Amino acid sequence: MDATPAQPQENPGLGYFSWLWTASICSGVAFRTLGVVYPLLALHYAQGSSAIAAWVGFVWTIPGVIFYLPAGAIIDRVGPRRVMLWTEATRVVVMASVLIPLAFGRFSLTHLFIAAGIEGLMWVFYTLAETAVLPTLLDERDTTTSAGPYARIELGTHGAALSGRPLGGFLMSLAHFAPFLLSGVLFISSYVLLKRVKAETVPQPVGRNLLAEAIDGFKVVRGRNFLLAVTCTTAFTNLMIQALIMVFIAGSYDLSPSVVGLVLSASGIGGILGSLLAMRFTVPAGMWFLQLWIWTPALLIAATWHSPLSFALAMFLSGLSGSLNNVAHKTFEAEHVSDEWRARVASASRLAGRVASSVAAPTGAALVAWFTVAPATWVLAMVTLSATVFVTLTVWRYGKWPTLRQRANGSVARIDQLGG
Repeated sequence: MDATPAQPQENPGLGYFSWLWTASICSGVAFRTLGVVYPLLALHYAQGSSAIAAWVGFVWTIPGVIFYLPAGAIIDRVGPRRVMLWTEATRVVVMASVLIPLAFGRFSLTHLFIAAGIEGLMWVFYTLAETAVLPTLLDERDTTTSAGPYARIELGTHGAALSGRPLGGFLMSLAHFAPFLLSGVLFISSYVLLKRVKAETVPQPVGRNLLAEAIDGFKVVRGRNFLLAVTCTTAFTNLMIQALIMVFIAGSYDLSPSVVGLVLSASGIGGILGSLLAMRFTVPAGMWFLQLWIWTPALLIAATWHSPLSFALAMFLSGLSGSLNNVAHKTFEAEHVSDEWRARVASASRLAGRVASSVAAPTGAALVAWFTVAPATWVLAMVTLSATVFVTLTVWRYGKWPTLRQRANGSVARIDQLGG
């Protein structure tokens, strides 16, 4: 009697994606809430000093820039799910350390700076680990045909940003401890949900130093046309978008805070729409290139018709195109990078965008100081137009279109080792 053919085993992680997605939303809402609360609390304890509030914002972001590259190598060594659990546990401790002094009236600015720095660092580890663990929860047969799960993660990210920022301001108006109490509950919820995710195999540590492993991620990005194109495009657009936000804020002295909030929230609305589109339609392979051409006319419109509506349109289009580009980026990494390399490659490909975002605010402030708001907007628009035309002519001349799917011998080529 012939043996019954073995049936393909279902990926045990398929039932865990929803837990991961919900945990990501809880963690994202708390992070965005704290991003508003830390500067507001600094303003209160520094008696209205905008400089202190700005420094808190800097401390909130700079650890991520410094540790972004080694974070990927650490995650690949330890295992992404384990790192995510550690980050949430650490954040719960930080929330408790803030709540107790606030309750007894013994909170200090030094404590605020430390808490903000730790939160920013934990967010870096969390997001990179999430990128690495997500593909292990999906059926490999589906990752090459659908970007739906990555679009859902992107949808959750933009939804958390839209809800978390106004939530932070509202809770601060109720009581200073309220946002920290809610964030603590959300981090605990995220931890409990992540404990349910059981599908990850933890890689064994390799016998190399951490710096060498981190640099390997750069080598992979440099050797893959698509990753290199997305990395450069994301860094450039992040710089221009964040600088435009600073220029708009600098010129919004005659606008009400509600109008400013609505203009800036347009980016999140565009991101949600982009995520929904990515769930229903295939993201174009050249989305990194289309993003430049979507963002360029948006900036030109903002420069020509200097009004809140034109800035809101620019924010909306930036969120829309950025969301689609992020889905394409994450899909490529899931398809072409093995589990043991994914966090390192993700940290290398996202580092430039992180650095660009950190220097964008002072860049926008400097442009406003050197010129005025309207000319500063034109500078950003012309730089963006020049870069877009240059990239277009280069691509047209050499015929190199880095695509989403690079195939070898009829199957998807994966990066299982350096040079793979």
